[in-house]
Amino acid sequence: MASDVLLDLTGVVVLRKDLLAAGYTDRQIQTRVKAGELHRVRHGSYCDKSLWDSLGAADRHRVLARAVLARAHPTTVLTHVSSAIEHGAPVWGHDLTKVHTTRTDGRSGRKECDRVQTPAPCRRTTSRSSTASPSPFPRAARWR
Repeated sequence: MASDVLLDLTGVVVLRKDLLAAGYTDRQIQTRVKAGELHRVRHGSYCDKSLWDSLGAADRHRVLARAVLARAHPTTVLTHVSSAIEHGAPVWGHDLTKVHTTRTDGRSGRKECDRVQTPAPCRRTTSRSSTASPSPFPRAARWR
């Protein structure tokens, strides 16, 4: 069941490239994952393990969506179930292991182990935030 107020998950995903730029080595990243300090959200994307453990299924999907968008083409937006979850819709019986996206530039779709990208063009995109933010997250599509 969705709550009235969604958790602010801005900035919870950190990419491998950012960890490397901060001075960590791949071995140190792997050690932090094994020690339970970091959780591997998807290939090259991590978040705090204690945060991950405290999240419900819908919020874990929202973190996964941020990890997908962090490495996706800039015109990629959330669609389908992923967009609905980002807008606070209740969730039941959906596969939350895959993030649904669309590229607004109309380029072709793709499928990865945790991502489904459909090739439908999008006329308008919206963000849950009503204020401008330097972060592109979250991006969610609204169809007309």
